[in-house]
Amino acid sequence: KISQPGLRYGNAIFVRKNLRLRASQNHYIVKYPGDSFDLEGGEDHPRALQVVQLTDEVGNDFAVANYHGYWSNGPKTDDEVRLEQSKRIREVLDGLGEPFILCGDFNLLPTTKSLDILRAGLTDMVQKYELLTTRSALYKRIDYAPFADYVFAGPEVRDKSFQALEDVVSDHLALELEFDLV
Repeated sequence: KISQPGLRYGNAIFVRKNLRLRASQNHYIVKYPGDSFDLEGGEDHPRALQVVQLTDEVGNDFAVANYHGYWSNGPKTDDEVRLEQSKRIREVLDGLGEPFILCGDFNLLPTTKSLDILRAGLTDMVQKYELLTTRSALYKRIDYAPFADYVFAGPEVRDKSFQALEDVVSDHLALELEFDLV
């Protein structure tokens, strides 16, 4: 589990016991106006890309990254902040030098250039498995956007299965990827 003291809410990554955690990092990607990246202050909070670097039981190294994308009370379309957000995320992940999986709530529609930046050279599991939505029945917005959550896998990651779980615990459905490394 990775936590950030002082944040009112945030993300977490939980690691199975059969995986060895080699490193964990938070990379601050987006800063909201008026926020100084001071984790105790600011009107809102910065958006951090969480990265855990792991080793599986047979010695394969890989990384998992989790991100909750920039949110604005408007459409989940491209804007200057979202385009820059995607570029920064790719810089971090492309610099890891090992296979990786990127997942999270990106607050982006599937047709955006911002999402194209993230999916370039990766497998978009939501697209590949033709999911109809990543939203649960709790999502009641008038401007219904059936997608906000995505999982992207690098070329060294071989998917065995992928699905949106039906358990309703949020306005987002949990996404489950079973994979091997090649």
